[in-house]
Amino acid sequence: MNQLKPKQTKQNIRGVRLLMYLVLLTICITTTSSSLKATLQKEISIEFNNVTIKQALHDLHGKMGVKFVYSPNDIDENKKIKLSFHNEKLEVF
Repeated sequence: MNQLKPKQTKQNIRGVRLLMYLVLLTICITTTSSSLKATLQKEISIEFNNVTIKQALHDLHGKMGVKFVYSPNDIDENKKIKLSFHNEKLEVF
């Protein structure tokens, strides 16, 4: 019977672990992509009247369950805004 040497066994285990990791990563990406598309197609009606960008994004997170990632170096999150959206898809944002 052909037995594997310890070095070959370790390489096989690493290969199996890598394959399992790639399969899980692919499943996560596919699931996230499908969920993201469905979320972006949802319609929203919301008004922001003299609120900070930070508060507006927080409100959107609460209403839609999405998180926005940004750098405070690029966006003045304390800037006050006035916006109104009626039956707009989230992808418009």
